[in-house]
Amino acid sequence: MEAGASHSRGGQYGGRLSCGLTCIRWRSDINLEPSDHLRATASAWLPRGGERLAAGVWLLLSLVLAQMYRSNLKAMMILPRLSLPFDSLEELIESGIICYIVPDTLLHKRIMDAASGNRFGRLRPQLLVHKDFSAATRDVVLGKHAAMASHLSILHIIHTIFQNTGTCPVYLASETLQEEWNYFLYQKDSPWRPKVDVIVRSLKESGILEKMFQERQQDGRHCLTGRATDVPASRSRALKFKDFYGVLMMYCGGVMLASVTLLMEVLFRGVKTSASHHKPNHTDQCRSASTHPCLGLFLLWTGASGQHTASASLE
Repeated sequence: MEAGASHSRGGQYGGRLSCGLTCIRWRSDINLEPSDHLRATASAWLPRGGERLAAGVWLLLSLVLAQMYRSNLKAMMILPRLSLPFDSLEELIESGIICYIVPDTLLHKRIMDAASGNRFGRLRPQLLVHKDFSAATRDVVLGKHAAMASHLSILHIIHTIFQNTGTCPVYLASETLQEEWNYFLYQKDSPWRPKVDVIVRSLKESGILEKMFQERQQDGRHCLTGRATDVPASRSRALKFKDFYGVLMMYCGGVMLASVTLLMEVLFRGVKTSASHHKPNHTDQCRSASTHPCLGLFLLWTGASGQHTASASLE
């Protein structure tokens, strides 16, 4: 009844009318408040300005670091494993594969002079010896037999195969059979020997000789991953705590950034809340003083929506 009477007197501008409209609006807000919150509840955290920048940077860095670290860790854990016929001299003997060797070499002489119980002696029945190097290289590529030669000779063969075919169909075993020495031949009591020795020693210590050799055999370097010096570096190992430093650093960085962002948000929200408490409330001024200048605007607004307000409060 109060809402109906107040609405019927919408044309008057007395203090009582202002109070009646204010009370009706207040009661209507109370009745509609639960449904309004269910329909129009905003997000608890709306990033703006610096908060949006910090959140965006953190999400982008997390995505990049997570993808990079996951791919690196996965590449370290997953290694290609090939089923090789043999990778050492003992495995070659057990497999029974025929092995070609260049005749009249130091390795050939060593195998032929070895005792029967020695591993070189047990390899003697599997040897294939001839001087047709082109046919031997072709048969090795076709997989008909293996081959044993000096390291420089094998690198030259690999380099030639890669230049002709662009592929590397052969591999090197991880075990080396003997050490190699390379010498210069001089005339007996030659005066050039001490001078050349100084030059060669300086070039070797500076790494120039190795660099020149690699440049000459650069096409064969694609197939050098199976050398004995490279195999231990590529073997799998158990994971250690230091392997997870990247994940822990990324997690700690995210926690620190989130904590700083939360602290700044709480501080700024507290400052805004304290500042809003000092602002004057125009609605309370209109309720207490009927002759306030904002009374006319307030009555026009409530008068336009008075019917909806009254019906909402009655329901």
